[in-house]
Amino acid sequence: MHEGDDSDKPLERVNSANLTARVPDSVASGVFATGAVVLQSPTEVMIDFVQGLANPRRIGVRIVMPPGVALQFVEALQANLGIYKNTFGRRPTEPQPVLPPDADDVPREAPADDGDQPGDADDASGNADDASSDADDASGTDDESPRASPSAQQDQQPIADAYDQLKVSDEVLGGAYANTVTIAHTGCEFHFDFINRCFPRSIVNARVYMAAPRVPALLDSLKRSLRLS
Repeated sequence: MHEGDDSDKPLERVNSANLTARVPDSVASGVFATGAVVLQSPTEVMIDFVQGLANPRRIGVRIVMPPGVALQFVEALQANLGIYKNTFGRRPTEPQPVLPPDADDVPREAPADDGDQPGDADDASGNADDASSDADDASGTDDESPRASPSAQQDQQPIADAYDQLKVSDEVLGGAYANTVTIAHTGCEFHFDFINRCFPRSIVNARVYMAAPRVPALLDSLKRSLRLS
């Protein structure tokens, strides 16, 4: 089918700098994620975006990208978080619960955050409500097998056990390939378009939304997996 065959149909496109990409209807609505699992091998980096509010928790989108593209994604995330901080005065952080008025000798509100911390230790791997997206320290892996990003903060369950607690549909299992990523954000959320930039036209293979406070944890997990921190 030639590109002109669907010229009379409304079609969303992503336009960024010198890039124009088509957005299929099946992708346009996007997937909301509450966390992510980052795995890597010598040839690719895989990001499983977890929907932690569902029961059972499930993987909404699996992204597969070359390590070089993952490095560019890290740089873009850092730049966007810097813009966020310059715009809103602080990096996005999780809200803290307010204690009841009768609580004694305990601060009723969490102290103000100057925005320089990348995220809570419990969310260092971008996990969804302390779910298995923090699953690290997979044993018995070699250089050819994917590995989860290590965490020095706490003991982690084996990666196989973590995935036993996650639902993964056959449609998601194969993953969506991306060699380009575009990022946009508001004060409340971040928006990622994962694009397969290829000939004769580029296409958005997956669209993901995350609440802004979850993004520093995603960045942390990527940096650990790629051994950047």
